[in-house]
Amino acid sequence: YLSQYFSCTIVDNRGGTAGCLDSAAYSSIVFGNTDDEGNTSNWSFVREPERMFYCCTVPLPSDGTNIATNPQFVGGAHGYRLKYSSPCVDAGQNGGWMLDGTDLDGQARIFNAKTDIGAYEFTMNTRVRCLLQGGYRQAPGLRGVQSTAGGSTGQDSPYAADRRRAEVDPSNTTDWVLLELLETNHMSVIATKSALVHTDGVVVNTGNGDDVRLECRPGFYYLVTKHRNHLASMTPEPLAYTNEIVTYDFTTGPEKYHGGTNACVELEPGVWGLIAGDADGDGKITDVDREIVKRQMGKTGYLSGDINLDGVVSGEDAP
Repeated sequence: YLSQYFSCTIVDNRGGTAGCLDSAAYSSIVFGNTDDEGNTSNWSFVREPERMFYCCTVPLPSDGTNIATNPQFVGGAHGYRLKYSSPCVDAGQNGGWMLDGTDLDGQARIFNAKTDIGAYEFTMNTRVRCLLQGGYRQAPGLRGVQSTAGGSTGQDSPYAADRRRAEVDPSNTTDWVLLELLETNHMSVIATKSALVHTDGVVVNTGNGDDVRLECRPGFYYLVTKHRNHLASMTPEPLAYTNEIVTYDFTTGPEKYHGGTNACVELEPGVWGLIAGDADGDGKITDVDREIVKRQMGKTGYLSGDINLDGVVSGEDAP
């Protein structure tokens, strides 16, 4: 072979020979290249039969893993990154260096369990803001914020659905939350991620960045925020996961919740949050939750009965 290409984007070149000449290419985009006369000239194999696998190019190579359609680049400042509708999304080949590899932006090559074709991985980040009634504190005459949890949140997520460890000290956060994406037809969970919520309500990833990656194919999904002793919140309509960043703020009004005023609580005028009191995490506030608080009364630490998140279970925690 003259060369081998892995997860490359070779496009919009013009020259006397093909963009991929007598070379092996894997998970690469070789598209829009022309010869000196303006004719399509993406690849040419001289010594052996076609050697392209999981590539996007024309004409279509013989191996059945390839595609011959427009890769749909975003263009502009984003250059040769993929649009959400690109056929190259989740169409590449896993394995080898891909398992620990990153793209040119430093993003993990395998997102949503499958790598993309080309030099850039299409990823989507969720930026969400939510407030917890239990931890909310309002100083006289000032806008309230959530307290830093009195019982240490610890570096490990308490949620079995996504065991995760904080990369930085989480002591300046209020608590762990669990983000989920639900598909629209059957409401089944298709993505789950443990994250931390700051005192101002901004949900951050385990590295303290405000982009939380929920792995999913481009599409429309309900966003859910869960907490270990609050009722969960869900968007009233599916969100469009078709951009690199999806932003949502649960704090601005009851219309941001599925169920409206029945699904949230007004913490102060114009500020809304998740309802506290679901100590057993079953999605309801019942006598069972009150019994949990009663049994843990007087204890300190990271406890489900600590409804107001001050580190000790007391009479103030009764739901």
